[in-house]
Amino acid sequence: MRTTRKLSVTDVGKVFYDQVKNIPYTVQHAQLAIEPFNKEPHGLLKVISPTNFMSSFKSDVVPNYLSKYPKVKLDLQGVRPVEAHVNAEYDVIILWKFSYEQFADYNLVPVKLFSMPIDIYAAPSYLAEHGTPQTPDELKSHNCFSSAGNRWPFCTEDGTMSYVDVDGRLETKNDEVVHAACQAGTGIAYSYPFVFESDIKRGVVRPILQDYTHLFIELYAFYHPTPYLPPKISAFLDELKTYYRARQEAILARAEIAIED
Repeated sequence: MRTTRKLSVTDVGKVFYDQVKNIPYTVQHAQLAIEPFNKEPHGLLKVISPTNFMSSFKSDVVPNYLSKYPKVKLDLQGVRPVEAHVNAEYDVIILWKFSYEQFADYNLVPVKLFSMPIDIYAAPSYLAEHGTPQTPDELKSHNCFSSAGNRWPFCTEDGTMSYVDVDGRLETKNDEVVHAACQAGTGIAYSYPFVFESDIKRGVVRPILQDYTHLFIELYAFYHPTPYLPPKISAFLDELKTYYRARQEAILARAEIAIED
């Protein structure tokens, strides 16, 4: 049926059309604007890390990343305790825990970097002068220090956990300071193999109380949930995984230890 009735645009419809007519072009412009970011790492990358892991970044991770991706500016902050900064503004945050612990629900995406044994270390010169402790309780009479604090967890092969409160003349959150003090024979350190691996090979320090140190430390990188992971973040995570997995494999191979991911 034919009709002579005419359609006309209302004032409301005209206003609405004027507001939305350019949306396709705006979206296209936005897509073109972010295209460089999709192709290669670009822009500011803010990373928060425990202070005691900063030393492991400096020789490989940071210089390699900056050399590969010249369009990225890296803001790397060492903090302690790092858990207090999970609600801060960052792209990547690095957290560690003992293997028997669970992370809190941070609503973040985890990426496991390594799982590695933790040990007690001392220089032969210190042990010759002060004696070698045979049980964790005997550490109470020794000069003990660690970037992880003064309450040291222990675990026997059957999984029995215990804790010993130790004391010493050095308080620091820096693994390099712990390493230097232990290497010099001033006390006993609770630390990680990658800190002391070269010293162990040279006989400068040696692990002690190994029947009580069936413990592992786990390191994770976290980022905020997102449907699209920016290349600057994924590239940094790849650099971390490459570095730490290589160290883990080398250390565990020497110790003949197998770890499941």
